[in-house]
Amino acid sequence: MSAANSKSFSSYGLPLLMLLAAALYLPSLKNGYVGWDDALITANPNIRSFSPENLRRIFIPALDSPASYQPLRTLAHALVYAVSGTRPFGYLLLNILLYLATIFLFYRLVEYLLASGREAAGELEARLAALAAAAFFAFHPVHVEAVSWLQGGKQSLMAVFFLLSFIHYLKYSREGRRSAYWISLIAFLAALTAQPGALGLPLLILGYEALSAGWSRGSIRATLVRISLRTFPFLLPGILLVLFLLFFTTVEAGIPAASLPARLSAIPLLWTKSLLKLLVPVNICCRYPLTAAVPPQYINGGILALVLAGSGWALLRAAGNGPAARLAVLWFCVTLVPTSGLVRTSTLMADRYLFLPSLGFALLAGLVYCRIGRPIAGGPGEPPRQGRLLAAVLALVLAASFALITLQRQGDWREARTLWSRVVEVYPRDRLGTLNLAEAFYRQGSYDEALKLYRKAIDIDPSYGDSWLNLGQMLCRKGDFREARKLLVHGLRLRPDREEGWINLGICLSNTG
Repeated sequence: MSAANSKSFSSYGLPLLMLLAAALYLPSLKNGYVGWDDALITANPNIRSFSPENLRRIFIPALDSPASYQPLRTLAHALVYAVSGTRPFGYLLLNILLYLATIFLFYRLVEYLLASGREAAGELEARLAALAAAAFFAFHPVHVEAVSWLQGGKQSLMAVFFLLSFIHYLKYSREGRRSAYWISLIAFLAALTAQPGALGLPLLILGYEALSAGWSRGSIRATLVRISLRTFPFLLPGILLVLFLLFFTTVEAGIPAASLPARLSAIPLLWTKSLLKLLVPVNICCRYPLTAAVPPQYINGGILALVLAGSGWALLRAAGNGPAARLAVLWFCVTLVPTSGLVRTSTLMADRYLFLPSLGFALLAGLVYCRIGRPIAGGPGEPPRQGRLLAAVLALVLAASFALITLQRQGDWREARTLWSRVVEVYPRDRLGTLNLAEAFYRQGSYDEALKLYRKAIDIDPSYGDSWLNLGQMLCRKGDFREARKLLVHGLRLRPDREEGWINLGICLSNTG
């Protein structure tokens, strides 16, 4: 490919990429509800209208809320509900559109990052790196959860404003445009109200300023003051949201009893698994039974931390170890921090938690792609044919592999049975996955299959009260009141807080005397 052809391809490459990404995710439009957080749409009165009372409930957080503060997500659902009601198609279409917007903005960010500032890449190289990075992100199968799940669109919604904020902050920092600073701050607040994962943006801005500042001996104090003044307006709302999540929400992690030291020692394992998911996206599913070890595994955590440090160094070297490469590693780290178990969430590891970190990883991939295509034996002129060919072959093989996995993965989100069948396939001894698959078969009327899976869930973990109670509920509704009563009594000893368990036990007692 000549330089002229490369420039032409870089010009129409972004529209082509977005068309391919849209086509790749069209099968998701056939998906439906999967029995996981469906009530956020089907039973949420706040999305039914734009009345002042509804808007107040959406934007003013309630104390002891069972969920985190995400009003912009609720507002987006309200907009879709006004057009298409509770039909899944509208929410999935919004997910795809937001995903395409994320791809577009990420391309623009990488192009601007490389074509200006200290990186000073040529226009063509900046475009090709941006296109390679955006393609890596667009086709990566770890993002299926964010697009094919009705509730997953909050990740793209947050990412759109996250990217807008960082792009405008760069324009302020590099061009001195004051208006860009205020646009950046407003966009950050929007990202923060879409999904708390945006908490990583102030850390990213702080790290960017630290990496790009001139740390001469006589100006250290002035530099620190300047960075503090620039970043404080971003840090303050982030701190307030963290305090709200810590003290006023009731979301629990997978292992609520895990201490802070245990969760800290689990971070290297979590980050290692996250990095592997981006490098080799196999065994992907909607649930990973990763928990914080009790007592804390400090030695294992320390070993994995060294492995991570070595991996980061190797990736930096592969990407050229320039300012953009260092920013990419920083991006991956700081955007993974909010979902690393420091603040308790509903699960310790999930594909959706990699949505923002994968942007940093994709930037590294784009830099590596361009580095492979550069001249192998110095001198001016075009890259040698073998360098261009190697880069093109690697990109095509990677894109095709990712696209095939992405297509297959979308089918997992078709319904509850397919979703949890995949979890049980990957983790046959996962109690929650087995229980949810039993529930899916039960709701479809496949009682024999449900019975086997309920029994299996009890066998996996006899102390898991939900398995006993759900099996008891099924037998109660089928009329086997004596057997159901035994199961419910045992289950309520383990989970006395399950109100429906007491109701079902009352039904059994009234029918057995």
